[in-house]
Amino acid sequence: MKKKICIALMMVTVISIFSQQTPSVKKVYLQKSKNQSKIAKIIIISGAATSLIGFTFPNGPRTGYVVYYGLSGFTYKNDVLKAKLILSGLGVMLSSIPFFIVSSKNKRKALSASTFLKLERMPVIQQTNFAYQAYPAISVKIGL
Repeated sequence: MKKKICIALMMVTVISIFSQQTPSVKKVYLQKSKNQSKIAKIIIISGAATSLIGFTFPNGPRTGYVVYYGLSGFTYKNDVLKAKLILSGLGVMLSSIPFFIVSSKNKRKALSASTFLKLERMPVIQQTNFAYQAYPAISVKIGL
């Protein structure tokens, strides 16, 4: 009995020595989704800040008076700069949309991934015949 226990302990230690630690598929996809979501939030906040700066930027001195399709008003020195800041901020905010989409897809993949233990059969030659020997295998299923 002692021999069997010693052999079992030795086999367990040998298996753990040669095995490799890899993160699960679920953890990888969740981390990827988290990073992409963080990037998207940073991009949208920076775009909103740029647009807000454009809205709050001072007009500067008057440069003229314009009548355009019945609407009239004064033009100011910083009108072009304000418009560029507002439009570039809106463009940056729009560029965060693909990151949000990819992040949600990766999160969906992570939640659909599953691992399970399965017995596979491997052909082994015994004397002159093939025999099938079962061995445990870990399977990973990823729903795409």
